[in-house]
Amino acid sequence: MKARLILIFLILLGSCRKSDSVVISFKTNGIPDGNQGFDYFYFIDKNEGYLFGTLSYRANEIQNKTKRTKTPSHSRYEANIFKTINGGMTWIKIDSIDNCSYYKKGLFHNGSIYMQLIDEDKNHSHLLKFNPEDGSKVILDYNFERMGFISDYKNQVCVVNKRNGVSKLYYINDDFGISDSVICNIPLKSRIISTSKKSVALTWNDEIYNLSDNKLLKYNSGSLKEIVKLNDYNFLIFACEEDKTRILSYNTQTNIIKTSYEIKGYVTVKEAQSNNNVIVVFIANSYDVVMNYDLLYSIDKGRTWQVQKLIEGVYARPSCLIDTTMYIYSGASIMQRFIFK
Repeated sequence: MKARLILIFLILLGSCRKSDSVVISFKTNGIPDGNQGFDYFYFIDKNEGYLFGTLSYRANEIQNKTKRTKTPSHSRYEANIFKTINGGMTWIKIDSIDNCSYYKKGLFHNGSIYMQLIDEDKNHSHLLKFNPEDGSKVILDYNFERMGFISDYKNQVCVVNKRNGVSKLYYINDDFGISDSVICNIPLKSRIISTSKKSVALTWNDEIYNLSDNKLLKYNSGSLKEIVKLNDYNFLIFACEEDKTRILSYNTQTNIIKTSYEIKGYVTVKEAQSNNNVIVVFIANSYDVVMNYDLLYSIDKGRTWQVQKLIEGVYARPSCLIDTTMYIYSGASIMQRFIFK
């Protein structure tokens, strides 16, 4: 019995450890040091990548010499796309839209990148489709009003609107038009995460919503924050409590959740991502306005976890996971690159 307890202790001790890997930080060329923020980051391969973000500035005050009065300055915006072909070392601005801004995460689907575009003059929310292959873009002429997340659902791009506790799903067809819209009386909190078999999202009521089977599962031990897919029928969900973060395993066939791992001292998470090689999420140990993030990651499908300190953990967004490498934009033209081992 004693030997069995020692074995269990060793397994738990080894299930999460500090990473031996090193984060590389480097100064990029071509990105303005100030006032240029970014919302979405995507690499096509290890060399070619794209950053979508907004430049904000104050329009110059205009001096009226005759009347000796000033026209007050006001905020202006540029929705910009930057491109790199050398792994993030050098960036070139390839597109700009005056007095518009990009908002929230984008989506890569069937070779194109979809972004939420805000028209600052009209206060309208549009959908933009960008083709990396030829650099072309098209804007869907429809005001989504309160656009939430852009998701891949039922093998289509799906725009989720959120208003008054109700979600409305707009399906975007191959011709970049709205093919259908559906009212969902369940307030979705996260984007819809889909596998070839199932689609799942989180709700504002701390529920797991299996859209494929129309099943809800309430979670009562914390706040559900992030969700990633593990395989066709299984998902991992990150839930935060007062003194720890739990990683929950959710099986869509049994509609059961189990705690697969918990880490104490970390109480908030953001931007969970996964692929066939890595599962990773940003974690922080406080709810402060300015939070210092680390990386929590697994390279064995969630069986064991490692913590990686970042060189710049305060400003750590957006990020992009490709194969076994994560790129993190850290403001002031600084990029962090981490290879998972």
